[in-house]
Amino acid sequence: MSDTKTDTPADQMRLAVRRLRCDHRYPIQPPHGSLAHPGPCSNCGLPYPGDEEVPEALRGALVFLLDELARQYDMPPCDKPDGCCNGCERCDDFVYANGLAQIINGGNHG
Repeated sequence: MSDTKTDTPADQMRLAVRRLRCDHRYPIQPPHGSLAHPGPCSNCGLPYPGDEEVPEALRGALVFLLDELARQYDMPPCDKPDGCCNGCERCDDFVYANGLAQIINGGNHG
């Protein structure tokens, strides 16, 4: 698997961005995989997809959204009187983006 940490939701989003940008290479030579059961991507660690990948038309928008929300997650909290909110667990867009990142990373969102 990749050496990318996924301790925070922002880390999950950054990993999803990396996987969306990746030109996946699934090994088919033992011990890393086989023709019938390719191994995880040698670039990003994504398991071989058994279903459809993200359509190319959506990749750019998803990369932008996840990258921006991950950046906002690392900013100071938004508990200011001016009401300007950056990405945080209380915002719907952040919650949905985090769930999307988990799905892209091979998990599920429940």
